[in-house]
Amino acid sequence: MILESIPSNNAKQSVAVLFTLCVLLFCLHSSKCLLSCDKVYRHTAENGTLLSEENLHFLVPTTCIWEIQVPTGYRIELTVRVFEIKTACCSCKDDYVEFRDGLNSTSPFVGRYCANSRPIRVYSSQNVLRVKYFSSATNHRANLTTVNKFKADYRTICGKFIRESSAVIRSPPLYQNFTSVNRCLFTIAVPYGWIKVTFTNFTVGKSDMCHTDFVMVKETAFVEVKSTTRGYERLCGELKSFYIFSKGRELSLLHQTSQQFKSNFAATFKGTNTSMAPCGGLLTNDAGYIYSYGYPKPYPRAAECVWKIEVRHGYVKLKFLEFNFATARTGCTNGQVEVYDGWSGNSVKIKTACSQPRKLTWLSKSNRLLIKATSKNKEAGMFVLSYKLVEQGLCSAGEFCCTSRQCISQGAVCDGLHDCSDGSDELNCPEKKPSKALYILWVLIVFFASILMVIWLWRTWRRAVHRTVQIRRDQCPEADDYACEVPSQSGAPPTYSEALNHDTPTSPPTYEEALLNDNGGVILEQGNTVRFPARPVSCSRHLLPLRYDSQRRHGRRGNNTRQSHGRHGNNTRQSPLGIV
Repeated sequence: MILESIPSNNAKQSVAVLFTLCVLLFCLHSSKCLLSCDKVYRHTAENGTLLSEENLHFLVPTTCIWEIQVPTGYRIELTVRVFEIKTACCSCKDDYVEFRDGLNSTSPFVGRYCANSRPIRVYSSQNVLRVKYFSSATNHRANLTTVNKFKADYRTICGKFIRESSAVIRSPPLYQNFTSVNRCLFTIAVPYGWIKVTFTNFTVGKSDMCHTDFVMVKETAFVEVKSTTRGYERLCGELKSFYIFSKGRELSLLHQTSQQFKSNFAATFKGTNTSMAPCGGLLTNDAGYIYSYGYPKPYPRAAECVWKIEVRHGYVKLKFLEFNFATARTGCTNGQVEVYDGWSGNSVKIKTACSQPRKLTWLSKSNRLLIKATSKNKEAGMFVLSYKLVEQGLCSAGEFCCTSRQCISQGAVCDGLHDCSDGSDELNCPEKKPSKALYILWVLIVFFASILMVIWLWRTWRRAVHRTVQIRRDQCPEADDYACEVPSQSGAPPTYSEALNHDTPTSPPTYEEALLNDNGGVILEQGNTVRFPARPVSCSRHLLPLRYDSQRRHGRRGNNTRQSHGRHGNNTRQSPLGIV
């Protein structure tokens, strides 16, 4: 009954406390409660892992120390993988991770980190590094079941740590001794002022392989912290002379190579108190940095600087690394920075900014970009921009980029509709050509029209020929019956030669034939003369025999002159007998 009256949460907490006490008493009794990392570990391998063991000994402080040493002439790069330090404040007194540039507890102090100040990478200046992990028993953690955790990997890299005001940096010819060494870090620390690095030669990998072969600028010497890391772009490919400025007295150049491509660069640096960042200029490299006039000092008053960027091909990617150009919260009262998509006077303005914009990356529509910085009567702030060549532009391969930087489908260009807000998709469109279907339709129309025309012409010709023959027949005089009824095939009367060569006899009837055909028509006169009464030609058809008449109707073709003399001339003919 008593157990049932206790709330379940209190029961669980009581069980956890009793279990913890039992484990603690057992450890103290057996003298095995000390963790395995409560001693110094020495690492001399090419690379390795540092790991703090999880435990439930909250009442006993835990200390882990790792001493890392690599061959002389190399450096150590330590990358933090897990960093969970449960502490109530940021004093880093109860729970922390400490780094020293050496093997002893008195070596140069690098830094101590806890809670939210998490380190990303830690570098040594030489070939040794000391790491200390401490988890106290008096920290004020909300839940006793939570534990502190720390895990890091280290590896050997080459490079130098230079503490001089000026020197020359060259890439190493070969990465020897260690097969996995492919990174080299050059750190510069000047005694005063700022650092200017000028690259006189730069050939590192390929311009499109910056993820394997590159040189990266780091504004640090030993530790990279998440809250202070600047997103410098990686430099790769073949670049001409260019420069880099630091904001402080420390600057690092990290070189990585895949050993598959050529890597060779040389640079000179010097420290100075005088600002040397120029006002504008022409930038023709495929990658580089743009620093405000007078960087790292504020931008001078009443100044205007123009930077022109031009890459070989593709597009320009612009990134805002550091930007604080105006001190006023509302409006660009002290000055502004304008970004134009091109060099021409009608180029589109991409961005006008005077403070850190929300969008940090911008893309151009071509291989050119223009940046114009203007200050007024007061000093403005400063900015650092990076740019590089990219193959992918503002719009994808199947899209059209409007002048207003709007992306539309390629099929919507020159379709008669304004898909871009500025109507640029309907500008400079070619004249519309008729479709193939229209061409085919015209060909069919011409073809059928030609056929109809041929048929019409043929029928018209037939009607004309028939009408000509009919007209000849209708208009033929009754006295010229032979010419009317015996037309030639061509529509004209037969010639004289055709009439003579015909089989049908064409001579006039003899005296005896005339007597047989018409006995009553003979008139005897004095002497031996016989006279025939004159009769119309159309009525004299019976004077000839039927066969002669038929043959003459179909075969005789006399000439017009003879018919004219025989029918329309003198009606009397002289026979061989002298009959008139």
